[in-house]
Amino acid sequence: MNNNSIIIVCPCAGDGQLYIISWGFDVSRASITINEGDTVRWVWDQDASLHNVVSGPVGAPDNKFSSGAVAGQGTQYELVFSAVNNLGVGEYAYHCELHASMVGKITVVLPTTSQAATTTAATTTLATTTTTVSSS
Repeated sequence: MNNNSIIIVCPCAGDGQLYIISWGFDVSRASITINEGDTVRWVWDQDASLHNVVSGPVGAPDNKFSSGAVAGQGTQYELVFSAVNNLGVGEYAYHCELHASMVGKITVVLPTTSQAATTTAATTTLATTTTTVSSS
């Protein structure tokens, strides 16, 4: 089983980071720690089998989030973990209802001051770079 199925895609300007979880049989435990406000995207890209993502431990969904009906390859499900949608600081177990070995946990923490400063600096640099126009 491959535990390297999580990829940090980008620091999204002012909106935290985007984490992609490659969701399929090659996942034994896809567990990560993210900052509040970060986004997690599950992508069904490993196999042609049907899967879903449901919050809670195997056999005991807690209805905090769900990708809905089981779906096949090419499906994506994305979720922002923040207090606004009742998914703030805390731990969120999740699983595939059809495959008990496909489990994980999202741990949401508050960003540290240095992380917030780094994100702000990166956003400012990005905004300056993309909005500078020279006139001749």
